[in-house]
Amino acid sequence: QVQLPVEALPVGVYSVKLSDLEDSEIEIVDNSTRFSVWPTAEDISSRIDESLADETIKVNRLKLCDGTDDADDCVTQEVTEFPSDIGIIDAIATLGSTSSNGKVKYTWRLNIDGTFVEVTGDTVDIEQGTDKVIYSLSSGDEPFPEGEYEVIVFAETNTAQPLRQSFTIGPAAT
Repeated sequence: QVQLPVEALPVGVYSVKLSDLEDSEIEIVDNSTRFSVWPTAEDISSRIDESLADETIKVNRLKLCDGTDDADDCVTQEVTEFPSDIGIIDAIATLGSTSSNGKVKYTWRLNIDGTFVEVTGDTVDIEQGTDKVIYSLSSGDEPFPEGEYEVIVFAETNTAQPLRQSFTIGPAAT
């Protein structure tokens, strides 16, 4: 038995593989086990009791970009460091096959004294055939506080897996 404090694992999907201590190529069990770490207890509960839709919506990739640029430019210019004078940060979720309507949840969090605290979030409706969802974080009238952030995105389905992208906001560009 190995125990890890949940706080030590960022939100995401993990795989556990048991192998022989002498030879890591010899697996003790035939398959590895996958598990997900979720941002809230409510996210876990809704999947345990299977109260969400059984839709086949999958978030394949998550990228961040300067929200003042054209979203199509983000394909080649993914960003994880932003100046504090940036006005908008786009989180672009690329979806797999969406055979039905559904919802994608975004959560933006800031690291305050070693703990990630939710800054904002929203659930976005998507239609069948949607392949990309963009959600923006705006600084409004005040600049973003400098620090370490993360954005988490996942489909609101029973079979969803969360994706997380960390980023920093630093001093204003000169």
